[in-house]
Amino acid sequence: MKRIVWDWNGTLFDDLNVSYDCVNKLLIKYEQKELQGIHHYKDIFGFPIEEYYKKAGFDFSKNSYRKLAHEYMDDYMNRSLHCSLQKDSLEALKFVKEQGMKQVILSASKKDYLLEQVNRFDINGYIDELYGISNIYAKSKVDLAKQIDKRFSRRYFLFHRG
Repeated sequence: MKRIVWDWNGTLFDDLNVSYDCVNKLLIKYEQKELQGIHHYKDIFGFPIEEYYKKAGFDFSKNSYRKLAHEYMDDYMNRSLHCSLQKDSLEALKFVKEQGMKQVILSASKKDYLLEQVNRFDINGYIDELYGISNIYAKSKVDLAKQIDKRFSRRYFLFHRG
C-alpha cells in the first residue's frame, strides 16, 4: 500500500459537536424541534445534505435549502476554526509519513473551506493532496472518491472514523 486517503470531518478533524450545535441552532431559529443528542444527529446524518436537512425537520416550502445551507455554513465555518484535530491524528499522520506513504484528505467540505481548516494545523508537510467539493451543498463525496479511485488505480486505503 502506497497511499492513505483520510476522511477529514470527524476522522482527523474533531468537528462533530460544532456540526451538531450549528444544525440545532438553525432548527431553533426556524422553530423546529432540536435533534435529541449526538446519537440522533449520527442516526440521520448523510448525503446528500439536502436529504439530511429534511430528516432533521426542515421544511423547504417555508425556508429554502440554499438559504439554510448558507446560514449553516456561515455559522459552522466561524466555529469550526476553533475545533481541534482528533486525539492522535497528528501522531497517525506522522507515522504514515515515516512509513513512506502518501496521504490524501477527502472531504465533502468546499475546497477553500477545507484548506482554511487544514492550514490551521501544522500538518501540510504530511498531506500530499486535498480533495474538497466545489460548493457548499455537499451532494456527495462519491464523485471525489471516484476521482481518487481512477487516479490511484485503487492502490490506497480509505480511513474513515464511523
